[in-house]
Amino acid sequence: MVNGRRIAALALLGLMLAAFAYSGLAQAASELGRLQFSGKVIILFDDNSWKYAEEAAANTPANGVCDGGAIVSKVLPITLCMNGAVWGEQPHGAGLEAFYTLKDTDLFVAMITERTPLDEAFLREAIISNAANAAGVTTAEVKVLKEESVTINATPWRYIEYSMKMAGTIFHYANFYRQFPEKGSAQVVFFTSDNLFEESRIHIEKLMMSATVAQ
Repeated sequence: MVNGRRIAALALLGLMLAAFAYSGLAQAASELGRLQFSGKVIILFDDNSWKYAEEAAANTPANGVCDGGAIVSKVLPITLCMNGAVWGEQPHGAGLEAFYTLKDTDLFVAMITERTPLDEAFLREAIISNAANAAGVTTAEVKVLKEESVTINATPWRYIEYSMKMAGTIFHYANFYRQFPEKGSAQVVFFTSDNLFEESRIHIEKLMMSATVAQ
């Protein structure tokens, strides 16, 4: 049984700054903010330079050590660098390899791995099917909001963002998934209530942009 498991271009500088002011996502003294544009994340610095977030987030040293902690799969060669002071591990069942929550929030992340190298098209359908089954709804009631291919630290992933209503509340999911030929399949899925998702997106990007896959 299959377990349930983001420039092409820049906008005008004025539009970017307006978006930054709205999002309030300044991360450091030299960083003005971040903008999602054309399916990617752009970081603008106070010296008028900019950088793709994927380039800025290559924070895993060559020796594989992550300052502050890491989520390391025992099944597949995946490592997510994370800050153990802000992410807390949660109890989880056999279907999840790792399960964490951003402390003092309702943002959760699960790592789901298996040793069967599932075709990504099949895996995508399984994601929707299992989400529907877990919520007690039909697959038609799972609203797909976005789908694309992304490359994170030189590794291709598929991304699907979707939402559904469960017990009267709309939940919003960000699911990164891929096949490891001859090794297995993996998902990193983030979820929270729909009203909290956009404010949680920066935390999703920060953690996922640290993902590295050993060759």
